[in-house]
Amino acid sequence: MSKERDRRLAKLVELRSRAVDQALVALAAAAREQDAAADAVDQARARVASAEARRRDEVTQGVNVTEWAALENWLRSCREGEVLSLRGSGAAAVAFARARAKVADARSKLDRLEKLIERLAAAERIRAARIDRKAEDEFAARRSLMGSRR
Repeated sequence: MSKERDRRLAKLVELRSRAVDQALVALAAAAREQDAAADAVDQARARVASAEARRRDEVTQGVNVTEWAALENWLRSCREGEVLSLRGSGAAAVAFARARAKVADARSKLDRLEKLIERLAAAERIRAARIDRKAEDEFAARRSLMGSRR
């Protein structure tokens, strides 16, 4: 292969490798965000469970209307927080899936480029072998012609 083509292909491999690395960094960040979102869901569920338990305890002990309303408002806000954290978790899962797809795409592009380079190198080896064989055949033909003239 020509030196210019080799240089360009090496540059492409470097760029594709860099794209894979960037996609992996983005995937790691998405995984951290997904873990954080899952933790937020767990915390929100724990707050809801705590609010429900406190409300049950207060009901058994007897509670006035204003305290009951405050307990209900707190429980409602905890449930809303749980819903919001579940939405965030879903969004984080989608972002993780997209990041994983980008990694797969970047790796696929790099693999295709590497296979192309291998095919070009194989074609160059075949071409060089044909040139060598042709030179050997021509040499042998000249030799046999010179040998028949003697």
